[in-house]
Amino acid sequence: MPEVVLSDEERKSEILQQYYGTVVRRDIVERFNVKNEEGLKAMMRLLLNSTQYSISRLYDTLKSLNYEIGKTTLLHYIQYVESSYFTHSLPIFSYKIKDHLQYPRKIYFIDNGFISSLSTRHSKDIGRLYENAVMIELLRRFSQKDIELYYWSDRRGKEVDFVVKHDLRIEQLIQVCYDVEDYNTKKREVDNLVKASEELGCKNLLVITGGYKGAEEIKNKKIKFIPLSEWLL
Repeated sequence: MPEVVLSDEERKSEILQQYYGTVVRRDIVERFNVKNEEGLKAMMRLLLNSTQYSISRLYDTLKSLNYEIGKTTLLHYIQYVESSYFTHSLPIFSYKIKDHLQYPRKIYFIDNGFISSLSTRHSKDIGRLYENAVMIELLRRFSQKDIELYYWSDRRGKEVDFVVKHDLRIEQLIQVCYDVEDYNTKKREVDNLVKASEELGCKNLLVITGGYKGAEEIKNKKIKFIPLSEWLL
């Protein structure tokens, strides 16, 4: 969004708010003839302050806030928002259709500015912004290719941010870790990557970092580390 980038700091948030209002009004409400506009906006606020969602959880939260929206309507609203290219949902990797329906989906936004200016979280979540930027770039790179994107998670809560799949083959596993210099953080993220590598049979392992660059062999797995700024180029 060039206008946002070229504007001073005081104007950036204002412009993003205007863009957001245009997306909601023209690309969603008017295009799909949404009757419950307040319910739609409440759902979108929840998504902006979340990293993942499920229809059941959205329904329960909105119901507790006195919004009368059925689960089928919520599903339609999600589809409307995604068709406007404002968000993209990432399903869990699984060969079982039931898992795709049961497990939460991760939620990403088409521009980090919307997260920074519209989320009500008081602290800036650099890790989330990094991961969102990676997702946008993956969509750009693979939009014209026969590539599917997922996240991976096991029953113990271990998670890998991105699974890149082509046909029946897992091409790459990507973990996004801003603060890889912290020992405990690095160990957790790398352990998750190794576990997914063993389960999915993928040797192409990448960690996108805040600044660290290198290659390490951990538990007989070669892992490449690259800063986000370099990976984007």
